[in-house]
Amino acid sequence: MPAIFELDQFGTLPLTGQALVAVRMVRRGTLAMLADGDPERDLIMKTCDAMESCAFEGQGVHRLKPLFKQAMALRDAGGPHSGEREFLRHALWWAVDATWAADMAQDFPVDGTVERSARTSIQMLGSDRRVNRLQLTILFAGDFDLIRFACEENSVGRYDGLGTYVKERLTPVHAIALNEIRLTPEEEAR
Repeated sequence: MPAIFELDQFGTLPLTGQALVAVRMVRRGTLAMLADGDPERDLIMKTCDAMESCAFEGQGVHRLKPLFKQAMALRDAGGPHSGEREFLRHALWWAVDATWAADMAQDFPVDGTVERSARTSIQMLGSDRRVNRLQLTILFAGDFDLIRFACEENSVGRYDGLGTYVKERLTPVHAIALNEIRLTPEEEAR
């Protein structure tokens, strides 16, 4: 995995900001990998909207528990396209976990869980061979810088919701570009 994902500075973001970075990556992957009208895409996009809402408000996970459970169940779902969606489904699972942990951190000391889950979400998306890791690294760094700068400008604390000030300063999320998968010589020989 690219070195950017291992930067110690990622943990300096507010917990909701760490979760938001993961959510934005999942949204990018979903836009690239799943077609309009796909029920799974609709569920993931709805879940991303809900997770972003929780990040900006700094609360709300409990009222969205049924939606989050449904989204997390995708990780273990089969189906005709399960192989090509495996890493996206895992990325979603970890993003939901990061969002959930960011909310729980107000009551319990689970700060490290948020960071670990957010990083794992992004790493899972980067594990898909169709995803260009350099592009993912650049997007990760851009989201990190935007969120960190806006949080510092508005004095957002470690356990605070990000608020509308941060939301208004974020760039729109676009689909990532997917690479054509090239078989290795070993795979071709099989």
